[in-house]
Amino acid sequence: MVSIERDAKFCPYCGHSLGSVVVEGKQRSYCESCKRVIYDNPVPVVAGVIIKDNGVLLVKRGIEPRKDYWSLPSGFIDTMEDAETAMIREMKEETNLDIKKARYITSIAQRGMRYNSVLIIGFHITEYKGELEPGDDAVEAKFFKMDNLPEFAFSKHYELVKIVLKKEKLL
Repeated sequence: MVSIERDAKFCPYCGHSLGSVVVEGKQRSYCESCKRVIYDNPVPVVAGVIIKDNGVLLVKRGIEPRKDYWSLPSGFIDTMEDAETAMIREMKEETNLDIKKARYITSIAQRGMRYNSVLIIGFHITEYKGELEPGDDAVEAKFFKMDNLPEFAFSKHYELVKIVLKKEKLL
């Protein structure tokens, strides 16, 4: 899939053709009309890792990108929403689980399929309640044993799982 940001030819503020300029040691898009540098910042998303009985919770994606592949429950952070609130919302939307306790794991950059760069903010969920049920853009939700994991939709989601397993001394 083509990146939206990489292919930007016009200023998002005034519509003028973009040129380029070196700023902070990097080649960046620049609008001569607005006199603005157009930064290509990563799009922030959240992902939640739940480990239970030597299994990890995954959802089967019902939408592109990577429809029908398995991923951690995850999604975009809304405008004026913090990462933890977004993670709690996404978990509820995709799994029907209410998150009671979560810890920040790490942030990982990944080349996006729809956007040039995605920043995945990972959380380890240690307390939750509710009945597991897929929803929103997830068509299935279930725990997979560590020795029988499916192909992940996004490679960095698997890295988040490995980080949690290592921190919890399960790996």
